[in-house]
Amino acid sequence: ATNPEFISLAGGLPAESSFPMQKLLDATSSVLKGPGALQYSITEGEPELRQWIANHLGAEITQILVTNGAQQAMDLVTRTLIRPGDTVVVEAPTYLGALQIFDLAQASIVTIDQTPVGPNLKQLESAFQQQPVLFYAVPDFHNPTGCCWPENTRREVIALAKKYKVTIMEDAPYRELRYSGTTLPSLYELAPEQVCHVGSFSKIAAPGLRLGYLCTGKDLLMDISLVKQATDLHSSTLCQRFLLACLQEPYYSDHLDELRDEYRRRRDTLVKTLQYYLGDKVYFSIPDGGMFLWLTLAKGKTDRLADACLDNNIAIVPGSVFYPEETSKARDKMRLNFTHLGPTLLTEGVKRLAAVIDTL
Repeated sequence: ATNPEFISLAGGLPAESSFPMQKLLDATSSVLKGPGALQYSITEGEPELRQWIANHLGAEITQILVTNGAQQAMDLVTRTLIRPGDTVVVEAPTYLGALQIFDLAQASIVTIDQTPVGPNLKQLESAFQQQPVLFYAVPDFHNPTGCCWPENTRREVIALAKKYKVTIMEDAPYRELRYSGTTLPSLYELAPEQVCHVGSFSKIAAPGLRLGYLCTGKDLLMDISLVKQATDLHSSTLCQRFLLACLQEPYYSDHLDELRDEYRRRRDTLVKTLQYYLGDKVYFSIPDGGMFLWLTLAKGKTDRLADACLDNNIAIVPGSVFYPEETSKARDKMRLNFTHLGPTLLTEGVKRLAAVIDTL
């Protein structure tokens, strides 16, 4: 899919035009004036960045760990809490990268169905009765489905987690990417003592900076920090200071507003194009935010479709990769990304997809 002749609707990539290039260029001389930006730093991260994150979340600086993207934050939590054979509960489908982390940790993965309003709560309680160590959750614009849990679901999940003493790992990389509707409380806001909140700057600044964060209780954070220290000492000092330059107000708020406006337009372009070229051949809900559409193919299997698409210079992700085991629930599902490509390529991508579907 890196071939320039390909159109990829597959990856969860932000728009390159959204990267804060000028801000980073402007910050270069000031960041590099002193040698500190190129020196070792502390494991928990640059204090000024940690304070910004703490203020943003309504937490304390001692609860914040800067990581190499959200992926490392999830890996560190898992390596700290999970031992081989421990149970982790996930919604199905779920983020492929989380499944990979849990597989490497040799966890026993228990899946529960996702409904249009979040996890099946009866199944979740049954799973919690098995005394899992961790519940992995993406309440805001779920990857891959785009589902956003309503507030009552969030509160019911928290109540179950408290009742059965289950730690929740809340993966929130898309939380800032809301295009309509009202911002809802995070799971961390509802129960900070119960939640490991994972955030990322990859979707709202630039993924090449490789910066994310973890917010959790002070004692647990100390244990997780020791694991990070043994892994890589600390995240890039230089990148942290570059990021700080991008978080200054009013630049940061203006950047987010522009990003949301652009992604809303791209989402709407993909929706309208799918409706025009594919009609009732696919079914999907329109998410209020995030980066993805989750489609159901009216006829056919998406694993076969994905292979046929590659032969026609178009890339999609079949639903099967978002389940920990083979299941018939995935056979007609696929995920499309709408943030990476502009309107012209999104339209051309759907045309190619429609042409391939017509041949199956």
